[in-house]
Amino acid sequence: MHLSKPKDLMAGFSLLEAIVAITMVATFGLAIFSWINGLLVSVNKIERNYQKDSISRNAAEYISDLNIMSVPNGIKQLGPYELTWNSDLIEPIREGKSTTGSKNDFLVGLYQTEVKIEKNDEFIGSIKLRLVGHKGEISPIFQ
Repeated sequence: MHLSKPKDLMAGFSLLEAIVAITMVATFGLAIFSWINGLLVSVNKIERNYQKDSISRNAAEYISDLNIMSVPNGIKQLGPYELTWNSDLIEPIREGKSTTGSKNDFLVGLYQTEVKIEKNDEFIGSIKLRLVGHKGEISPIFQ
């Protein structure tokens, strides 16, 4: 003969089952919160890098628009950002040539320019650019 427990005693969860279930839920919850935290940290890094890249591109555009031969060094306040640049001549200044190879009325030089970007006296980043500076000369024809 087979002894079985009455159905009233088998109903519901035991204390051990409840503790195991709570432990599993807590473990999964911690894993999910850890994963979400990692995602938030990554999103913040991506956002900072995007802002830094955007600021660097804007600074490069501004400096590229300058005639670096006329303004080889300088400081410019652009909104909350301060750009400081220093240029060094890396190729000697020479007479310019047109697309056909004939001489034109410009002197040109190649400059290595380093631009430092700061915001509220906090260093944001720096970029290096190679820029061509130019200076117009009066043609002998017009003298």
